[in-house]
Amino acid sequence: MIQPIAEHDIPLLSSISVAAYLDHFKYLWFDEGKWYVEKCFSEEALRKEFVLQGNQFFLILFNQEPVGFLKIRKPAADVCENCLELERIYLRKKLTGMGIGRYCLNWFEGRAKELGFSKLLLKAMDSSEDSIAFYKKSGFQTCGDTRLDFQMMKEEWRGMVIMEKKIR
Repeated sequence: MIQPIAEHDIPLLSSISVAAYLDHFKYLWFDEGKWYVEKCFSEEALRKEFVLQGNQFFLILFNQEPVGFLKIRKPAADVCENCLELERIYLRKKLTGMGIGRYCLNWFEGRAKELGFSKLLLKAMDSSEDSIAFYKKSGFQTCGDTRLDFQMMKEEWRGMVIMEKKIR
């Protein structure tokens, strides 16, 4: 189940964000991700993101327990015309392979259709081969790449692929 996050849910969002992120991405960082999770997933950082126009956060629940989250937003028109971006999707690692990711992508596509978008956009670490294969199997195609510029991130892991899927 996917449920919208209210402002009073931010402490829970912070907790699940940190746990889910660190399950998968410690290897990217010199400090095992401590700097990044404080910068992006602390309650203060999430409160700032929460109030920005266009950002929408959702909890992912499995057996009534929070197991991850989604963040969606409409990117600037010069980035992608008439598309909705899945900016973040993180699930606890122990739930990999249980169909939850597929459920979330189907939900995201349905949400985009409801809102009148014709294209989906997401980014994935180029080192996340399983994730990229999953997105391709779900109909996404690579349409570009980018590099992250975080000082605490190991240079060899900064690459990302940009993927899109046309819908309707």
